[in-house]
Amino acid sequence: MLITLENIIQAVHSSKSESADKMMKSGVFTIFLFLSSGLHLSMANSVDDRCRVKVEIFYDTFCPDVIDFIQGKLYPIWEELSDIMEIHWKPYGFTQVNSNQTTGEHTFSCQFGDEKCIGNKIHACAIKYVNDPHQLADFLHDTTEIEREEIEELVEIAAEIASEYDFDWDQIDNCLNSKESSDLLIKYGDETKSLDPNMTFVPHILINGNHVSHLEFEQSIICSEYCGEKPEVCIENKKDEEIEKYSSSQKRIFSSSLSLAIAFLMPMFLSKPQN
Repeated sequence: MLITLENIIQAVHSSKSESADKMMKSGVFTIFLFLSSGLHLSMANSVDDRCRVKVEIFYDTFCPDVIDFIQGKLYPIWEELSDIMEIHWKPYGFTQVNSNQTTGEHTFSCQFGDEKCIGNKIHACAIKYVNDPHQLADFLHDTTEIEREEIEELVEIAAEIASEYDFDWDQIDNCLNSKESSDLLIKYGDETKSLDPNMTFVPHILINGNHVSHLEFEQSIICSEYCGEKPEVCIENKKDEEIEKYSSSQKRIFSSSLSLAIAFLMPMFLSKPQN
């Protein structure tokens, strides 16, 4: 068989075509793997988002029980578990409202020294305009530390607190000094009045839509309600709880055994003849 120049050229072209075809298939496969892994990661993240525990707090800003709950329970738990939970703040409580049907204006009355409900209005405006949930929780927590005798200077003190964070106080201030703050309170009032069961005490807490007493609100509840992979703090706390339960169980067993021993030995001791 004679090898001509034409045969050589055809062979080269055929080889290039096969190589190019292989490279194209390999490239398509690589792109498919990349997109698939990205889709898988996206789906994993969305599952975690769906698992995030929703905590709703219905409250009056300067109620002492609310302050104790935010400072002593909600905020510390948030600092530990903010990756798996979200807080929905509902500042209204037992606010009284009078509406002028002609002008559409509303006047509010609150307890605990804040007669004009300025604290609730500041919180309502901050909730709308502070987008970072961490900064929002920090700001709302810090405003609960304002002393009751300082309520007359509430706006000025809140502005000073806001200056420590990276958000625009002017938006909150404009909201506070306009009808918008009243409209926000009306909205939270409607949500509060539609609660089932009805709110009889503040703070009123919902976890994933279910009412939980603020006295029973604990880190373990958030951990148990989260349906995703538990964070390390949940695992460690569960171990501590199990150790505590075991220790309590052992104490009960020892106490019961001691009581039985005393009950068994006492008659023998009492019946022993005295010299």
